[in-house]
Amino acid sequence: MQRTVERADQQNHLLSCSGTSVKQHSSVNLGQGDTAVSVNTYEVMFLIDSNKYAGDPEGTVGEINKMLKRVEAETLVARPWQDGKLAYPVDGRRKGLHYLTYLKMEGQNLNELTRLCKLNDIVLRHLAIKLDDALVEPMIAVASGESPKSESRSARSDDDDKDSDNEYEE
Repeated sequence: MQRTVERADQQNHLLSCSGTSVKQHSSVNLGQGDTAVSVNTYEVMFLIDSNKYAGDPEGTVGEINKMLKRVEAETLVARPWQDGKLAYPVDGRRKGLHYLTYLKMEGQNLNELTRLCKLNDIVLRHLAIKLDDALVEPMIAVASGESPKSESRSARSDDDDKDSDNEYEE
């Protein structure tokens, strides 16, 4: 057990001595000092003070967009999701608006977004979830009010209709 810990410490020491931190080790090195950081798609739910949103919706959304711009995030879809009574008081407020956003940004900027949300008095809480690539298009379609495109569902429903017709022909 102790040898494993010593070996891990030696590897971390080698990474830090070579000028590469452990966090930067996950990025792709392109050579000549350039590194490409992966851009991920995130679903971010902001819990907003509903009184401030009701008083100035454009200003409130503008504050959120300003935060997202500071972390170099590209907003794909954003909309108010649910306004209502909270299960428990958050910062002394009993009502809140859930504001749903889908965005693309570098993973290293997620900590900065968290810091900006804590400093902002409009955002009570937030939750960011990294989306799998297969879920990005359907989730964005649902959030924008469109129905998700799925050919397999229509093919399945046609097969089900044929099967149900055959059941009663006996």
